Amino acid sequence: MSSNARELAVVLQSIVHQLRGTTDMHQQMHESRVLASVLVQAIQRHSAADIASWIRWRMRTSERSDRRPVSGINEEALNAQLADVRRVRGMAKRKKRHQSQLDPYRAELMALRSSGASWNDLRDWLRRYARLKVNRSTIIRRMNQWMEDGQA
Repeated sequence: MSSNARELAVVLQSIVHQLRGTTDMHQQMHESRVLASVLVQAIQRHSAADIASWIRWRMRTSERSDRRPVSGINEEALNAQLADVRRVRGMAKRKKRHQSQLDPYRAELMALRSSGASWNDLRDWLRRYARLKVNRSTIIRRMNQWMEDGQA
């Protein structure tokens, strides 16, 4: 093991010891060596101190538990806030639909579909007679929107 890897292993050992609270030195050293072997390439580009500080920061900020007391939560206020969020989100969903390149062919597409044409048939009809290249899912989505809006 190189001196850089040994140095990093010592630093990582102290981090592991601080975070896990274990006193088994052999297990700590083993975990530190495994981590050090993975990080040897990083040492070539950065100092061991930089890597150790980044690891400390990452371990400190990731997977933090929420330690606020559950008893202090006002459920009525949370439910009111949730209802408000849902109301606002519902308003945002009701955006006016943009003009589609399929809209001028709505009557033809609906007539073809009601006469038994498949979605692929509609796509091929648009490509051949309307010179539109659209995906099958676009046709399905737009025709479902027409059905929802009562434009069928």
